[in-house]
Amino acid sequence: MEKQGNLKNVVIIILALVIIALVVAIYFLTNSSTLQVSTYAKENPMSKEEVLSLVEKGAEYSNWYMTVETVVEEKMNVEGRKEIPENEEAYRIKTEEYYKDNVLVVKTSQLNKQDNLSWTDYNTGDQINITNEGEKKTIEENKIEEEIRDGRVLLNSNIIEDLKREENQFEYLGETKYQYRDCIVIKITTKDGVEQFYYIDSEKGILLKHVMNQANAIFTILYNMQYDVVTDENIEKPDLADYEGYERIQK
Repeated sequence: MEKQGNLKNVVIIILALVIIALVVAIYFLTNSSTLQVSTYAKENPMSKEEVLSLVEKGAEYSNWYMTVETVVEEKMNVEGRKEIPENEEAYRIKTEEYYKDNVLVVKTSQLNKQDNLSWTDYNTGDQINITNEGEKKTIEENKIEEEIRDGRVLLNSNIIEDLKREENQFEYLGETKYQYRDCIVIKITTKDGVEQFYYIDSEKGILLKHVMNQANAIFTILYNMQYDVVTDENIEKPDLADYEGYERIQK
């Protein structure tokens, strides 16, 4: 009987150790960023030069509509502790962009209100910025610089710049699915230690998601693209007569 009791105790101890090991394993599986990186398949690893070639191909589209949603997932307060915003909508910035015939229209809204409208004709250099920030309502008209006017609006401009900066560290993380599309995931670390994760459409070379892990906040930027849908009406020059009470600024 005594031997049976000792054997029972040994079995209980072994089961307890197994349960503890499982709990520890689950903790590391759900919290380890290294493991999260390893969950991506790496069937076709790409070099930095190959990724740059892919996103440069994606930058060449000449008619597109894009929605961009920027979400601040968390921030640091003055004491250095993480805080989740009480009003999450206050940390959501939504942008609509229309591009056709080298004319770009950008509409930006926050808290479900349209705050800013920017219209730029890269053919003539004319630009109009309309701002509505509470009591501050302004219309600014100016000419963009000649060197900017000679170019054209390129998609993926941010990621192209990041890939070309020699001081940035590049890491190919693998392939996955996002928005039902095949995409690759890369990590760029700046010289200041800011980690940036880019999700790129494997076929079109278009950016689908961008996560920036900064010291004071984590930004998640979501992109949704449509091609060859922008009409002349979408890029029409704003009729300034519709904006009564706005202060006019001309540069």
